[in-house]
Amino acid sequence: MQLLLSLSLIAFIGAAVASVSEPFAGSCSNVALIGPNNQNYAKQGCVNSRSRGWASSHNCANKGGSAYLCVQGTTTTCISGKANLISAGLENGECFI
Repeated sequence: MQLLLSLSLIAFIGAAVASVSEPFAGSCSNVALIGPNNQNYAKQGCVNSRSRGWASSHNCANKGGSAYLCVQGTTTTCISGKANLISAGLENGECFI
């Protein structure tokens, strides 16, 4: 019984540590595309004129995207760089070329 509890605890700790290394994984809750006057994320490449609409982060990267805007709760993040878009593992965000 103690062995089973120990293994369960180790598995739980391992899962907790794994989730820390993937802070973005999941779904974005963007409710609208970025507006033409929003320049808050321009430095990272998320600007209205470069928007290609909704996509998953890996599909965005695979179709030539270079930035990805994701809203999760009260946090908005613009991720830039193809490798970062692929590794983010996000869905339902906005893709930018």
